[in-house]
Amino acid sequence: MNKIRSIIQDPRSALFAVFAVTVLAYSNIFWNGFTLDDFDYIANWPLIRDWHNLPRFFSGFIPPDGQSAVYAPLKTVVHCVLYQLGSGLPWAFQLAGLLAHLAATSLVYRIALLLLGSRPVAFLSALLFGLHPVHAEAVTHMTAATDTLGVVWMLASFYFYIRSSSYSGEWEIGEKAAVMKTAEARHALRESAGGTRPQKAYVLAVIFAFLAVYTSELAMTLPVLFFIFDACVRRGAQGWNALCRRAAPFAGAVLSYALLKWLVLGEWTRSGYLHDSFYLTFLVFIKAAVKYAGILLCPAVLTHNHIISPGIFSFAPKDFNAAAVLSQSPKDPWTMASILVLAVFAAGALALRKKKPFVAFAVAWFFILLLPASNIIPGQIYFAERYAYASSAAFCILLAYGLYAGWLARPAGWGRTAVVVLVAGIAGFYLARTWLRNTDWHDQAAIYESAVRANRQSALLRHDLGVVYLYRGDMDSAVTYLEEAIWMRPNEAAFYFSAEQAYSALGQFDKAIQSLQKAVELNPEFAEAYYNLAGIHLHLGRDQEAQSYLAKALEQYRRQGRILEAGEALNKVLVFKAMNKK
Repeated sequence: MNKIRSIIQDPRSALFAVFAVTVLAYSNIFWNGFTLDDFDYIANWPLIRDWHNLPRFFSGFIPPDGQSAVYAPLKTVVHCVLYQLGSGLPWAFQLAGLLAHLAATSLVYRIALLLLGSRPVAFLSALLFGLHPVHAEAVTHMTAATDTLGVVWMLASFYFYIRSSSYSGEWEIGEKAAVMKTAEARHALRESAGGTRPQKAYVLAVIFAFLAVYTSELAMTLPVLFFIFDACVRRGAQGWNALCRRAAPFAGAVLSYALLKWLVLGEWTRSGYLHDSFYLTFLVFIKAAVKYAGILLCPAVLTHNHIISPGIFSFAPKDFNAAAVLSQSPKDPWTMASILVLAVFAAGALALRKKKPFVAFAVAWFFILLLPASNIIPGQIYFAERYAYASSAAFCILLAYGLYAGWLARPAGWGRTAVVVLVAGIAGFYLARTWLRNTDWHDQAAIYESAVRANRQSALLRHDLGVVYLYRGDMDSAVTYLEEAIWMRPNEAAFYFSAEQAYSALGQFDKAIQSLQKAVELNPEFAEAYYNLAGIHLHLGRDQEAQSYLAKALEQYRRQGRILEAGEALNKVLVFKAMNKK
C-alpha cells in the first residue's frame, strides 16, 4: 500500500503507471486493418496522397466520395502526414491514435489536479479515462482517431484557460475539505498554478482552441464551456460583460471556421432533420444524451450502431422504424424516462451550485460537449461512442472524486481496502473490455459481426454484413444475412440488388433474376439492376431479353447524367446490334 501511495503522490510515476496499463489495453490494435469510413478518408482518398494538394485542404476542398459537407482542414493535414509517413498503411494512424489518447489522458490528469488539487483524484481520473472502453472507438477506429487529436487540443485549451484564472481568491472549487487534506490541497494548487503567467496561459488557450475547432467540429461548444466555467466556478465581482469578453476569442474561432466552411463548401449541414422536423430530431437527442451517460456508467454493450430507443439507431434514418420516429413525444415511455433522468441531473447540479460548484460544473461540462452531436445542425449520425470522448473527461473526474471521497469516508482498515478493491475491479474490467472491443475493429467482418450481435433490430447491419461476406467469397453466409435483411425490410431495392450478386455467384440464376425484378419494381430508375439483368440473360443465352434490359439501363444512365456508365452500356448495345446484323 505504501508503494502505491508513493507512486500516486509522484506525478511522473503516476502518469507512467497510467500510460503503462493504457498501452497494454490498446496493444492489440496494431493487428487491425481499415474498416468503415477508413476507406473513404484514408485508403481511397486521392486528396491526401500528394503534398501538392496542401492548399486544397483549406480552399478548393473536395470531401471524400459519399461524405458531403465534411470540412476539417487540419484533420486533413494530419491524414496526409500520416498517410505519407506510413505509406498508406494502418500502423501510422494506429500509433497516432494511441499517442493522442495518451496525451488526452495526461491532460485529464492535469485538469483534475488543477480543479480539485488532489493527486490521488488526478491519478484515478487519468486511470479511468485511459482505460475506459467507450474510448476504443475514438482510439482504434483510425478515422475517428484524428478527431481525437481535436479533443486533445480542446483539453489543452481548457487546461490553459483554467491556468489563466487567478488563484488569489477569485474562485474556489469547494471540494477540498471533503476530498483531501488542506495542506495537500494548498501544495497541489501552488504546484499546478505555477510556471505560466495568466496572460500567457490565456493566449495558449486561444491558440489551442483554434487548433481544436479546425481539427474537429466537436470543439464548437468550447466558448460555451468556458463561459459556464467562469459563471459556475469562478467567484468574485465579475459581471456578465467580463465573462463574455473572456469567451469572445473562442467564439471567434468557431465563427471563423463556420464562415470559412461556408465559403469553401457553400453549406454547413450534411443532411436534413428527421422527417424534416427539428422537434423529432431533438427528441432523439434527448434519449441519446441519456444513453451516453448510460454507456459510460456501464460499457458492457458497445457497437458502432447503437439502439437509441426501439426502432431508432445511431445512423441511417432509412433504417429506422418510421412509426417509432413519428410517434415520439414527451409522453412516450422512452422520451419521458430520458427527460426525467436529465431533470434529475439538472436539479442535482443546481442544488450543488453553491456548496459543490465543481460537481455542478462537471455535469454541465458533460452535456455541453455533447451538443455538437445533438443534430441541432443536422448531420448524419445520431449517436456514436467517439462523440462521448470529450465529455467522458468530466465523467471520469467525477467518478474519481466520488471514489476517493468514499475512501476517505471509510474507517482505516477493511473499509478503505474495500474501496481499493472496487477501484482495482473497475480498472481490471475496463482494461479487459477495451482489449475485447479493439478486436471488433480487426476487419470489416469483425466490426459488422459485433454490430449485428449488439443490434438485432437493424436490417441495414445485416445487409452490410452480407455484402462483406459477398466480397470475401463466403456466399452461403452472404445469402443468409441478405435474406434476413430482406425479410426485415422487404421494400428496400438495394437489398435485392445485393442478394442477386450472391445468388449469381452460387449459380442460382432464377433467384437472381427474381431479386433484380423485385428491385426494379421497387425502384424503376435502378439502372444497375437493369444492367445486371441484361448480364444474367446474356449469360443464359437469352439475347433478346438481354438487349431489352440493356436498353433500359442505357436510358436510366442517360436520364441520371451518368456519362461513363451510359457509354459502357451504349458499347454493349452496339455490340448486340453488330451481332444481330451478322
